[in-house]
Amino acid sequence: MNTKNLFVLAMATLWSVLPAKSPAQTWQTVLDYQLTPGQFAQGSALAADTAGDVFCGGTAADRAAPLTDTAHGLVLKTDISAVNWFLSDDPTAAPSQYSARVWWGLGFDVQGSLYSVGTLTPKGSSYPYPSSWLVRKSSDGGLSWSTANLFQYSSGLTSEGKALAIDTSGTVYVAGYGTSPAANKSQPNSVHWLVRKSIDGGLNWTLIDDFFNPLKGGFPQWGIPHKATCVPGAGVLVIGQASSNPQGFMTVWIVRRSLDGGTTWSTADLNPPGGSASVACANGVTSDPDGKIYVVGRIDFSQVIAHKTYTTGQWVVRVSNDGGVTWSNIDVLSVGPGRIASAGAVGIDAAGKPVVAGQYQDANNVYHWIVRRPDAFGNWQTVDDFQLASGYEAGPQDLLSDAAGNLLVAGYADDAAGSHWVVRRLASSTP
Repeated sequence: MNTKNLFVLAMATLWSVLPAKSPAQTWQTVLDYQLTPGQFAQGSALAADTAGDVFCGGTAADRAAPLTDTAHGLVLKTDISAVNWFLSDDPTAAPSQYSARVWWGLGFDVQGSLYSVGTLTPKGSSYPYPSSWLVRKSSDGGLSWSTANLFQYSSGLTSEGKALAIDTSGTVYVAGYGTSPAANKSQPNSVHWLVRKSIDGGLNWTLIDDFFNPLKGGFPQWGIPHKATCVPGAGVLVIGQASSNPQGFMTVWIVRRSLDGGTTWSTADLNPPGGSASVACANGVTSDPDGKIYVVGRIDFSQVIAHKTYTTGQWVVRVSNDGGVTWSNIDVLSVGPGRIASAGAVGIDAAGKPVVAGQYQDANNVYHWIVRRPDAFGNWQTVDDFQLASGYEAGPQDLLSDAAGNLLVAGYADDAAGSHWVVRRLASSTP
């Protein structure tokens, strides 16, 4: 397929049982895309402008030469109808010596410029991959793009941009990680949680948070941000997972916050896994018009049943009503001993209410894509339970409400032909 002329037709609490999907919700798959049939593709980030255009960033693989795959970090664009999709950006157009990914950062500044955040990696690289943190920018509605920042924390070692936040003054914040050489050969390279900012539209960048403790047993010795946001009155929030172990074993859910534009930072929320479990991570963050902050993710716990230990992944949605000072759980979902549910993204609908997308494992341990939201009484319900093909996995990565109030969710869904980049939409006219 010629990506320069891309055109895709629209396609048409604890131990609780997963609630049935609400029959009032009617979703459509409006994008089902593979750059090359049979190759991997995944949508990771969404952004919408006030004119009704929608952009989706993600990654799709081709086969540029025999046995040589290139990952393309793409941005696709559509209008308010979400019928026709076109290629907006591909910094790795073949033949290329690089692979690229667009992660979870895509958004507009106050001037209307669009930014994407991801990774650029030389092809043929061996582990540890010498990837660079990549920030791209378009000032003309996605018609043309330029590289605003290409960054390595340590030369020749991996750095990856993951998340994007932009405040009302136009300051751009990008979060990710960078590796530095290990203290000794028996340890892996050190993984630093990093935040950088630009106050001049991406021309110059400053490192404003290097969250890393080199002392033995110090916290963190491994950290990766996943998402970021700016909340008026509550500052900049960056969320993800971190560990006191250099290998990243036993990760904790973490929310970092700065009230002064990144000059100082504090940890606003910290949640470890329970029992002998080893995974907790915050995966999504947003705020509503009233200033409530929502963070979603996964917190595992272990439990012994009939002399057997099970590790279960819990879907967790937490809210702060006081600007990130205190937090409480408002939706916790478990789907059975030894199975995983994980909230991956959160957004606000046209009514100002939270909507959360993520995954759960069914009885056959196959992941389903699900979307949950509270009803009029505040009770959380599953409003979409999706697989592209029965028995194949699917998972959302981001969601938003566009200029017309339509909900859009982007992610991946598998079938016999591999992984597909998928966008699903709930029209605003749906009750």
